[in-house]
Amino acid sequence: MPTASNPVAHTPGPWELIALSDRLYVQSKGQSLIADVGGTKIMDLIPTPLANARLIAAAPEMLEALEEICADALADGHDVPEAEAMEKGLAAIHKARD
Repeated sequence: MPTASNPVAHTPGPWELIALSDRLYVQSKGQSLIADVGGTKIMDLIPTPLANARLIAAAPEMLEALEEICADALADGHDVPEAEAMEKGLAAIHKARD
């Protein structure tokens, strides 16, 4: 979770999917390029680039939501049935932040 000692280091969201010149891009609302996902012509045969682009574009919001869920659960003392999910959530947060 963002703190004074661990601020957000990635380009702040929201990010959006843009199709230009037969290519898919993910960019921030401030127009910073996040990712060049690939050509749009290949999507006629393989839908994976579009799915990847959508996942990348949703990443900042998913990270923020996961951080809030984990913080709320820890504050409420939930740690028994949700322990495995909490560990996975915290691992994903660390992966995104480190």
